[in-house]
Amino acid sequence: MVPYDARNALFAGGARGSAATASQTKVLLASIRDVPAVVALARHGVECFTVGPAVADQFFADELTADAVRTFENAVLATSP
Repeated sequence: MVPYDARNALFAGGARGSAATASQTKVLLASIRDVPAVVALARHGVECFTVGPAVADQFFADELTADAVRTFENAVLATSP
């Protein structure tokens, strides 16, 4: 679900408005509160966000990512003197 304020920016042309005017200005959406909102906004063309540490941590809370990190760390330990 996209937060209400972010929806307003998107549908007012905020996410794609700069392309229509050839402006180099980018929309920065701040304080996005969950990963699904970041994903939804990115799908609508928003490229710049700010998120808090808790939301940033959620991007890396995936079990496959955790397994890859463990595999990498174990490989490093196995090859270290």
